[in-house]
Amino acid sequence: MDWLEILILFLPTIVLFSVGYLIRVRKMYWLISGYNTMSAEKKKQVDTENLGILIGNMCFVLGCLMFIGFLFIFLEVFPVSYIALALFFPVVIYTIITAQKYDGTNFNNAGEMKTSSKVVVAIIVVLLLALFGFVGSKLFKEAQPILTNLEQDALTIAGSYGQSVLFADIQEIQLVETLPEIQRRTNGSATGYVLRGHFLMSDVGPVMLYLDREKPPFIYLETLDQKIYLNSATSDLTRELFETLQVKLQN
Repeated sequence: MDWLEILILFLPTIVLFSVGYLIRVRKMYWLISGYNTMSAEKKKQVDTENLGILIGNMCFVLGCLMFIGFLFIFLEVFPVSYIALALFFPVVIYTIITAQKYDGTNFNNAGEMKTSSKVVVAIIVVLLLALFGFVGSKLFKEAQPILTNLEQDALTIAGSYGQSVLFADIQEIQLVETLPEIQRRTNGSATGYVLRGHFLMSDVGPVMLYLDREKPPFIYLETLDQKIYLNSATSDLTRELFETLQVKLQN
C-alpha cells in the first residue's frame, strides 16, 4: 500500500475531525445539516450551542471509530476493525434521537414532541437499521469461502465477480504455496482475508483472485486472456480441486 492509498484510507477520519472542530470549537453551526436550511425564525427556537456540542462530539467519536477501524484494516486485524466500524450506526442513531430535544420546532405548546417529528425520526432510524443490515449481510456474504463447481466443460466460480472458465482455454495450471505480492485492488472486494475480483500483483500484472489469503495452497490458472488464483475453504479441498482439474485437462 503506497502513501496515496494510505491518505485516501484515512481521509474520512481527517474530514470528520475537521468538521467536528469547526462546529464544536469554531461554532460554524451552518455546517449542521437541517439547521442550515431553516428560516431565521425557526433558528431562534433551536438551542444551537448544545446542538453544536452534540454534533461536534459525534464527529469526534465517529472520527475515532473510523481511525481505529481503518488502522486495524491496515494492520490486518479484521475483527477489531469491523466492530469499530459497526459502532458507527448506534452512535449516529443516538445522536439523531438526542438532537431532537434541542430543536424547539419539534415540540408543541405543552412541551410534548409532535407526532410528525416522531414519525420522521422513526423513519430515519428504520432506514439506518436497514442500511446496517444490508451492509452487514453483504460483508458476511463476501467473507464466505470461495465456492466452485466442476461442470462438464468448465470450472464455475460462484459469488461476486464469479465466472466460468472453459477447460479448453486453460493453458497452464499450478499448485503454489505462496502468492506474489498483491499491490492493489483494481475492481474487486477484500473482506478480511477473502479476496474476490480484479487485483494487480507484482511480477504477474492484472489477475483475478478468488481466495482466502490465510489458507494456502493456491491454484494458479492461466487462460488465453487472464490469470487466476483461487482456493477452497480448506487446504485439503484445494488440493482435491487441483487434482480433479488436472484429470479434466488431461482428458
